[in-house]
Amino acid sequence: MIRPTRTSGGIAALALALAVTALLLENPAAAFAAGSLALFLLWRGWWFERDIAAAVTSLTVTRTVDRTILRQGTAATVRVQINLTAPPGMDIRVRDRRRTAISGQSILGFRPYQTGDDPNLIDWKITARRDALYVRQMTGLSGGRRGRHAGR
Repeated sequence: MIRPTRTSGGIAALALALAVTALLLENPAAAFAAGSLALFLLWRGWWFERDIAAAVTSLTVTRTVDRTILRQGTAATVRVQINLTAPPGMDIRVRDRRRTAISGQSILGFRPYQTGDDPNLIDWKITARRDALYVRQMTGLSGGRRGRHAGR
């Protein structure tokens, strides 16, 4: 998020106050001062845009994942290296994404169909190959089995 400095916010407030004063009192000196401050802010904005464009073009991000076998419920370590050339006088802070777990359900395995199983869990490809009904065993967010027959 790009935030103006306290100085630039103060200059903008002063320019606005001088512009209002110039309109109410018909004071040309206040109008000239407000215009000068507005031009200064526009020039600083252009300069900032030029500096940020230079910083963005120098930005490189490298992510490295540890070489481990990943299974559901295990943590993966990801190292992030950020290289950036910041122009003089510019303070840049970079935030990476927060730790997040993979959400949703996935298939833990397959087993033969039993009376009372949910017909929506029948896997028709395996059923066709084996010539018998097979159901998918789903995993939940915590990595455990879900469903009516979770304890089997």
